[in-house]
Amino acid sequence: MPDVLTPSCRMLQLVMGRFASQAVIVAARLGVADAIGDGVLSGADLAFSLGTREAPLVRLLGALAALGVVQDTGAGWALTPLGHSLRPNAPHSVHDAVLFLGSPEHDAAWSGLEHSLRTGRSGFTHVHGVSFWDHMEAHPGLARRFDGMIAGNAAMFRDAVLATCDFSTFGTLVDLGGSQGVVLCGILQRNPALRGILFDHPDRVAAARAVVARAGLAERCEVIEGDFFAGVPVRADAYLMTSVLHDWDDDRAVALLGNIRSVMPENARVLAGELVLQPPGGMDPARLLDLEMLVMTEGGRERTEDDFRDLFARAGLRLERILPTSAWQSLLEAVAA
Repeated sequence: MPDVLTPSCRMLQLVMGRFASQAVIVAARLGVADAIGDGVLSGADLAFSLGTREAPLVRLLGALAALGVVQDTGAGWALTPLGHSLRPNAPHSVHDAVLFLGSPEHDAAWSGLEHSLRTGRSGFTHVHGVSFWDHMEAHPGLARRFDGMIAGNAAMFRDAVLATCDFSTFGTLVDLGGSQGVVLCGILQRNPALRGILFDHPDRVAAARAVVARAGLAERCEVIEGDFFAGVPVRADAYLMTSVLHDWDDDRAVALLGNIRSVMPENARVLAGELVLQPPGGMDPARLLDLEMLVMTEGGRERTEDDFRDLFARAGLRLERILPTSAWQSLLEAVAA
């Protein structure tokens, strides 16, 4: 293929991106990465292991090699570093994320993008007849994939934020919407003098308590169930949210931040791990994830720095700084205005 494609060829290449994602999704469903593991397998051995026909599987492997997921060593097929991320137990595994994003429900929701553009309403709700969150409650299998994706993303952000932010100056840290506690437990393990409080919806806290107990942090980490839109019943030195604000429209996000502002001490900090949209132009994954929020939620969105500044100001807070991290999210730090 020539190094420089015509605009028409480039456009077709963009549209054919769904072929690439389907190849990766099917590889995850089949368990290609786990079957190869740290070794090298022939096409015949891999087909036998996965229960597929050899010839079409080798064609899939060829496509995966073109994407940098596997490589043909001459002796057989091996995973690349990129391919290892598809293994379920790999550090920062994206296995659950790939299976969730490749689920029939997710695919169908994106068929509602045009509806979202014409109405401003959720494509997911339009296609499935219920909101995304209600659908998750009714479909525990898909919900487990979603939770696995959130936990994987949280682990990536946890490691990135620990390399960016010093939490040792805080006495108590509240993790709002902390889900399974991946981020909070990592911070507490790195900061032995810090106490933590995880605050989340009642259907989330059972898993969080188990994670906290396995981490040996039960004496330093309290898990509280509740609704942060009804109020935040905790005073602390810092309040952390990871990918929470982007789930909500501006009014709901301001209401949440206002609930924090109403109870936080004057010298406390609000820390938010969020994608920050860059000016249009160039490849910014956040721009595509902004469409994901449009399709999947009622009012959720990614935001620019100015958007966040206005959001915090409406809640009586001042955005003091934005710290880029090695993850997709930056860490936004706000104080009382």
